[in-house]
Amino acid sequence: MKHTIKFLKLILFILIIFNQVIFGQLNGSAKITGIVTDEEEKPIKDVKVKLFHLKAQMGMEKKTGKDGKWKAFKIRGGSWNIDFIKSGYQTAKISLSIKEDGKAKIPTTLKRLK
Repeated sequence: MKHTIKFLKLILFILIIFNQVIFGQLNGSAKITGIVTDEEEKPIKDVKVKLFHLKAQMGMEKKTGKDGKWKAFKIRGGSWNIDFIKSGYQTAKISLSIKEDGKAKIPTTLKRLK
């Protein structure tokens, strides 16, 4: 029984450390928000917003709401590549550098494919 408890404690410790190493690499105090619109300035919902942190070599995905807005809070400062992807529209790509406690607002316009 004592060995089982020690083993379970070891597994729990390893999981906590793993979580910090993997997910902690993107955590920080920066904030990026944005709105995605079409060429007529109408909001586009369900746009996939792919954020990729260059130094950490990791990323995350967000999606715009019906108002075209998206947000990424408590993220790490540094250089980010951001892709905006929606079927029927040309993909938009931007690069952004943000301070550790910085804030950025990104308006993005997607062009319809013809």
